Amino acid sequence: MHLDVVRHFFPVDYIKKYIDYLTFHKFNTFHWHLTDDQGWRIEVLSYPKLNTIGSWRDSTLIGHFKDTPARYEKKRYGGYYTRTEVKEILQYAAVRGITVIPEVDIPGHSRATITAYPEFSTDPSNKWGVAYTWGMYNRQNNVLAPTPETFTFLRTIFHEIADLFPSEYIHIGGDECSKMWWKQSATTQAFVKEKGLKDEVALQSYFIEQVAGYLKEKNKKVIGWHEIMEGKIDTSSILMNWADDKKAIEAVGRGFSVIMTPGKPFYFDHYQSKDPSKDSLAIHGYNPLEAVYKYELVPSAISSKGLGHKILGGQANVWTEYMEYATKVDYMVLPRMTAVSETLWTAPDRKDYGDFLRRLKAFVIPRYEQWGSSYYKGE
Repeated sequence: MHLDVVRHFFPVDYIKKYIDYLTFHKFNTFHWHLTDDQGWRIEVLSYPKLNTIGSWRDSTLIGHFKDTPARYEKKRYGGYYTRTEVKEILQYAAVRGITVIPEVDIPGHSRATITAYPEFSTDPSNKWGVAYTWGMYNRQNNVLAPTPETFTFLRTIFHEIADLFPSEYIHIGGDECSKMWWKQSATTQAFVKEKGLKDEVALQSYFIEQVAGYLKEKNKKVIGWHEIMEGKIDTSSILMNWADDKKAIEAVGRGFSVIMTPGKPFYFDHYQSKDPSKDSLAIHGYNPLEAVYKYELVPSAISSKGLGHKILGGQANVWTEYMEYATKVDYMVLPRMTAVSETLWTAPDRKDYGDFLRRLKAFVIPRYEQWGSSYYKGE
């Protein structure tokens, strides 16, 4: 299971409760999304302005991103986990058999970073602000510039993260990296020419390979979203595929190992009801419990070639643009989290949705209630 603590921030006690959910459901990995355009959520020693500036935004969207006119709560919002708190959470997870994989998203989704340190931007003269709305792709400049200072920053930051987290893997994001800001930057274009890179896609790969090298210095391996294979990168990096099965088939065909996190049906920021008016506000889409339960992790086009081992596992993603409170997170993940657990741990020929619903009602929902957790009660 994944949890985004950037769009909305949750206290240490809830992170522990979320880890308890994972333990109950026999998950073994917690993917902790810690940085993005809307904030930087982990204490950093080497670049303190990431916390004094990058961890806070001036406003937060009210209602849906597509509402006209858009409305905002003009209130300072943010926070970050101290290193002491991170260590406390890591210990809490370790005792329960949970590996915590942190995500520091680069080279896009970096608006909080370049607000704190404009010199890492393609437009250092701009007075950046930490993003207070969602959907930044191709709308606002949020990419890192390829400069010596930027790469020094990345090496330092990822070494600091690697030293803090015992996980074998570090997630470096790599998704939704807008190329238009690089195209508009004369200094970036000069870098592309100097390095003999074909285009901006190759520049994205350059960033990924540099960071992979920095992490290798700390004996860490890279996980990135599937977009990191848009160019040519080493297949030792693991892909997290949030697209459809075709993208997984392509990735495996190119030699990558893949973790399946498909938007349909493993994005838990999507509606649970066919009628959005009967559900709590969500970003878009419809991912009902049944679709989650019946998802087949390994595409037949991969298993038929004897390559099923290249699918390392699955994960559900919890993006929190519309989850302001812990109770809303509970509502969005339960009972879909239970369905993910069973579908990942059960052989396809043994899955029985009707029996799952019976057991859910008899044995698991009482546990939600014992925990005091909100959950979706619809069909």
